[in-house]
Amino acid sequence: MSKTLSAIVVLSGTTIGVGIFGLPFAAKEAGLGLFLIEMAVLTFVAYVIHLMYGEVVIRTKGKHRFPGYVAQYLGGNAKPLALFTTLIGFYGAILAYLIVGGTFLAVIFSPIVGGSETLYTLIYFALGALLIIVGIRGIVITDLLFLIFFFVILILLLIAGWSHFNPSYLTGLTLSKFALPYGIILFSLWGASVIPEVRELLGRKERSFPWVLEVNFAIVIITYVLFTVAILGVSGPATSEEAIEGLVPFLGSGIVAVGALFGLATTFDSYITLGHQLARTYEIDYGLPKVVSLVVTLGIPIALYFLGVNQFLTIIGIAGAIGLGIDAVMIVLMHRVATRRSQPKIPFRIRLSPFIASLLILLFLGGIVAEVVSAMR
Repeated sequence: MSKTLSAIVVLSGTTIGVGIFGLPFAAKEAGLGLFLIEMAVLTFVAYVIHLMYGEVVIRTKGKHRFPGYVAQYLGGNAKPLALFTTLIGFYGAILAYLIVGGTFLAVIFSPIVGGSETLYTLIYFALGALLIIVGIRGIVITDLLFLIFFFVILILLLIAGWSHFNPSYLTGLTLSKFALPYGIILFSLWGASVIPEVRELLGRKERSFPWVLEVNFAIVIITYVLFTVAILGVSGPATSEEAIEGLVPFLGSGIVAVGALFGLATTFDSYITLGHQLARTYEIDYGLPKVVSLVVTLGIPIALYFLGVNQFLTIIGIAGAIGLGIDAVMIVLMHRVATRRSQPKIPFRIRLSPFIASLLILLFLGGIVAEVVSAMR
């Protein structure tokens, strides 16, 4: 597999994850029109932020992860904040994958061989832990296989739901719910955590980085819009928070197993990739031994699961709006510092005026405030 294709596979495999299951419910609540507007705006913003982070990574000598870049460009005092947001983003995502991943495995295998949902969550956890320990080579191959499987299941869902599709379900707009999709959409678009890995995979082909991002976001946005429209067009007002359950009255119980396969394909590759990245963050930026990094990475999410933290839409909303929102603000600030320094020529650069940079920061700060207010309510 070429370096460029490997980079696209890892980035797309990480980005397309559990967040996709929250999109139809968000579209139902806010209205598809408002949802698509927010999706378009946030896709462009996410592209710009990922491009800025990529430039920061390529400008910087040595291997780092997000907290390391923050310390280098914003100072050591900012590193604890970077660690805090990293933990919210990574652990929120990994926990969300565990919550739904165990459910999907149980739906597929429990009717055949028995066993509780907790048992299948442990199996999901163990398989993911094994691949996280194996490292990036195993993850690239797994990402490719699961992406292929993901699109096969998506096509099957589209075919099965075609005869039940009702265009009237796609109308409506609820301005009072405009804040609801924000955190979920941002979470579903975020792949910045693997940008350092993408740079390593590209090697001397760093000039291809913008193209890798463009292909990734094209794949992601087409997939998300198709999935959201298909689910909402079939289940309409009955659209459930995790998308699949709401289809049962229309397509029958068989769709549950198909949907579970679909969910497994979308969550497992992202789960192992993010787990690998978090372990590498502990190793590279904080100097923890590999074994300790793996224990901390794998142990905390499974412990939270058994403590009863299991509302996955709430988790990804908070992780997206607050954790990733703060990360985005720091990326904008890092980029401004990095571009002011005298550094060797780089293969690409993005130029933003102070006004545009300030608008981006205000957007993310506004999203954080809206999510905090929503959570308090």
